[in-house]
Amino acid sequence: MKKRLNEWVYEWLETYKKLWSKKSTYDSYLQYATHVTCDKSLKKLSNSDIQKLINNMVVDGLKLSTIKHMLTLVRQSLKRLDLWVWLKICRCLRT
Repeated sequence: MKKRLNEWVYEWLETYKKLWSKKSTYDSYLQYATHVTCDKSLKKLSNSDIQKLINNMVVDGLKLSTIKHMLTLVRQSLKRLDLWVWLKICRCLRT
C-alpha cells in the first residue's frame, strides 16, 4: 500500500461519502480534509505523525472544532482500511 494519508482521506471521501452525503455536508468534509497535510505513507504512519499534524494545526491557529472534525475524518477513513494496525492508531484519535 503506497498511499499517503492525505491522498487516502480524499479517496475515502470520494468513494464512501460523496454519494451518501448531502452536497453541503460533502463540501464541509472536503474543507476539513484540506487540513490533512500529513503525506506519510499509510504503512509508515504512526501516532506521533498524527500528533504532529494536530500540533501544526494548533500552531496555525485553527479552531478546536476544526481540528476535531479533521480528526474524525482521519479516524473514519483509517477504520475503513479494516486493518488491525489502524485500530492502534485510531485509539489516539478518539475524542
